[in-house]
Amino acid sequence: MSCNQRRYLLVANVGREDAKKHLEEHVSNLMSSNVIQTITMLNNCTS
Repeated sequence: MSCNQRRYLLVANVGREDAKKHLEEHVSNLMSSNVIQTITMLNNCTS
């Protein structure tokens, strides 16, 4: 790969989101929300 090709690839990918990282972030947020909802529901049932 030539130097110009490397520069083109670097410039072409600037500002793009990493899809895997983005998806992992959403999954983590959803799982956290689900755990909190489940614990709250179990706490309300035992009260």
